[in-house]
Amino acid sequence: MEVNIKDFNDSIKIKAINNLVSVMGTLQGRLFVQWLIKQCGQENTSFTGNTEIYFNEGRRSIALIIEENLRETGLDGLNLLHQSEKDYIQHKQEIRRELEEKDKDKRRQ
Repeated sequence: MEVNIKDFNDSIKIKAINNLVSVMGTLQGRLFVQWLIKQCGQENTSFTGNTEIYFNEGRRSIALIIEENLRETGLDGLNLLHQSEKDYIQHKQEIRRELEEKDKDKRRQ
């Protein structure tokens, strides 16, 4: 019995989106996904004036796929995406505070 390729690919995508939503259900998952999106350079200009643009656009497309798949789940996915952005900003602020405290402690010594 042969498997319908379209049905197979659709099932794979649905399972992948469900897995992504599951990962986004944890703080660690949201922080990782948001870090990954930032690493993809989604908010950066990809134009370089040379062939590096193709590499940059490839990276950006990964972030866009992640965001698109979350949005496909409706408001819940969009809320998870927004929550991950908030979590990531707070996480960066906490790290910055920790480093500033360490720096102050070093200067006191």
